[in-house]
Amino acid sequence: MKFSHLFLVFGLVATLSSSGCGGGGGGGNPIGPPTTPVTISGSVHLPETNAAFTAALRATAADQIDYANLTIEVDGVDGTKTALKGTGSATFTLTVQTLTGTALQLSVRNRAGTRLLARRLEGLTQGATRSSVTVDATSTAIVGLIAANASFTVRDLEAQVGRPEFLTLVQAFLAFLKDQTTGSPLDHTTVQTALQTAKSAFRPGEAEITAAYLAMKTALENANLTDEKRLNAFMDNISPDFRDIAGTSSYDDLRTTTASRLDRYTINAYTFTPTGFSYKATDTIEVTTDTYIDVTRKPGKTGGVSGAKIPVTPIPKITWKWSTEQNRWLILQGLPYKQSEINI
Repeated sequence: MKFSHLFLVFGLVATLSSSGCGGGGGGGNPIGPPTTPVTISGSVHLPETNAAFTAALRATAADQIDYANLTIEVDGVDGTKTALKGTGSATFTLTVQTLTGTALQLSVRNRAGTRLLARRLEGLTQGATRSSVTVDATSTAIVGLIAANASFTVRDLEAQVGRPEFLTLVQAFLAFLKDQTTGSPLDHTTVQTALQTAKSAFRPGEAEITAAYLAMKTALENANLTDEKRLNAFMDNISPDFRDIAGTSSYDDLRTTTASRLDRYTINAYTFTPTGFSYKATDTIEVTTDTYIDVTRKPGKTGGVSGAKIPVTPIPKITWKWSTEQNRWLILQGLPYKQSEINI
């Protein structure tokens, strides 16, 4: 073999080895392990709608909507557009390979690309499965309200669906679909007017309570303020009708007990972290709240403990209620504060 030929053979072997071809060692895998996709399934219910929006897609049986020329997709996620099937209502299954946040929005569109219905999903994680998802007039009204005020969550608004302002919004939306022939429902003047009225009537409970917890933490930890100012800032988030965990009226006792602790301890940390929100009524939310306390007794003070670092257990479920008098959320019950509850 000529030297030049031998050089080419060695070069080819080296190239194959470096590219991972061949049997030995299994080669490399630059892609990495696959992830489990997010799967969403449910049904679409389009209310009585002008034929101009559905391209006269009326089935002969019972004059019901034939969904064949409508699509559903996950907004902003390529490859998810799926044709709907069914008469009267339609079912769907969508798959999102890679989740980039915790929320997704579904849109139902006609052939012209006009969005007729929508649904927002929150609290998603990679690999999650959401079934029995309903896309209808109610879910679309919720999407419109969140677009008007991003502080709202789906839970905030699902708790308000029976209120007059929400019902008026849905009726305006339904009237648009029935009577209009062009345009996007959520952009129409009548729908927008009802939407703005509802937005003003409802409060983003989760966002406002989270902010109130931060204010309580700051009040208790800020040693640059006088004890009286810290106490007042903390109690500013407590309802005058506050009850202890057992249900006994305890506003004054909470104030006195908190004042005593501010006098006795250096508060290194006092945190309230909401981990779950459950609406009990349109104006009442039970908040599962991880609570952590780190205190050191001040020199010369007596009583209590010398110091403590305490995650409060069991994890408190604190009831917040909307105050029409003060126009904000206040703690009504469930805040642990007694020595038997937090051990300081």
